[in-house]
Amino acid sequence: MHRFASYCLATGVLLVAMSGCGAATQAAVTNTTSVPGHSTHPELRFPKASDVSSVTVVSGPASLLYVSKNKQDQQQVISNLLKWLQSAKQTQVKAPKNLFRGTLHAHLGPPLLYLNLSNSKNPLLIRPAYFIVSKSKNQISTQYVKNVVAYGDKQHLVYLKSQELFQWIKQNQWKTDFELKH
Repeated sequence: MHRFASYCLATGVLLVAMSGCGAATQAAVTNTTSVPGHSTHPELRFPKASDVSSVTVVSGPASLLYVSKNKQDQQQVISNLLKWLQSAKQTQVKAPKNLFRGTLHAHLGPPLLYLNLSNSKNPLLIRPAYFIVSKSKNQISTQYVKNVVAYGDKQHLVYLKSQELFQWIKQNQWKTDFELKH
């Protein structure tokens, strides 16, 4: 596993524990390969649409929870997500060496999408691949790995190259189909 951010999925709070301190702040994407619906990698399994009970999104520094506006929108979102995942190419991400050291008590990363499965208590996570860097002693920045999303559960994340999925999440296009849960 790369020296990437360690974070608490349950609350969406980013707890960054990075090591390494160099001049490079670019992430590299290597070894892109096609990923069939059921990969030879045991951690990479895409659910069937009928197995997804709901999709939720955690977003913003306060980790606000968003839910689908209605059943019809939710079914379309699930269909699009699964289509994008199945057409994605698996890739490896090499973290940069100049990373933030410390702990943050807010979520500064991208929105976190959760596929909640009817046959499991553990949701599947989808989010753009990102890392936190220090710009100065008091300033940090979120950097993204262009067109790459992380996908998986609490134990295993894999990186997939998908321009459509990356943009849909990062550019907050998902907000048209979701509303803040009160």
